[in-house]
Amino acid sequence: MLNINNISKAFDTHQVLKNIHLNVKRGEIVSLVGGSGSGKSTLLRIIGGLSKYDKGTVTVLGKTIQGPSPKVGFVFQEPRLLPWLTVHQNVGFAAGKNERNDPYIDELLDEVGLKAFSNALPKQLSGGMAQRVSLARGLYTKPPLLLLDEPFSAVDALTRNSLQQLLASVAKRHHVTVVLVTHDVDEAVYLSDRVFVLGGIPSAIIAEVSIPSDKPRNRTDEALFNYKKIILEHLETVSQFNSTDHYLETKHA
Repeated sequence: MLNINNISKAFDTHQVLKNIHLNVKRGEIVSLVGGSGSGKSTLLRIIGGLSKYDKGTVTVLGKTIQGPSPKVGFVFQEPRLLPWLTVHQNVGFAAGKNERNDPYIDELLDEVGLKAFSNALPKQLSGGMAQRVSLARGLYTKPPLLLLDEPFSAVDALTRNSLQQLLASVAKRHHVTVVLVTHDVDEAVYLSDRVFVLGGIPSAIIAEVSIPSDKPRNRTDEALFNYKKIILEHLETVSQFNSTDHYLETKHA
């Protein structure tokens, strides 16, 4: 589904990403975790065609990503809904005027529990509701790949748990592949088939943790706690080093 080969990215003289290699299979949910400034969101924007890179290749279903594509949906940290449009219009924004008569929008709103708010304006929604609209909008073009950049970080814990469950269910129902950026290791472990840990200066993938637990998952499962511990150990260890190369050399010594 997604192939990232030898991606590097610098801002002026500051190299953020170095030699990133990552493959995601169809139907997987994978998370990118790392400390602030580790390049998680930059990598996600590169995958989505929203940011250029210095070298390497990114392909989705075998085709090179060179800019925004209908094959790639994006859900941002902030809902970014257009305040003068209704919920229905925001979800179907990509369709233009054809949005009015598209029953698929109603299906999506029903799926995210907001069919009754079809004619509401964004200012009438809670934060969690607005992010549900954003998720429906991300699915509207039926993309095979959905990218999410810390989409639940601004809501309370109970709403976050509900949104995580929603994401897991819609990803399965729509057979969509998901790449999620998150600071929340619990979230990564609960949702993901694999978790990639980014770190170092410049940033690279310093660990890959597979989570084979069956879905839907129980948040109190002891196995999930063990995977969380492994990920946290990688994060804590890499934070002690000033360079990716130093960490990787130590890791494999």
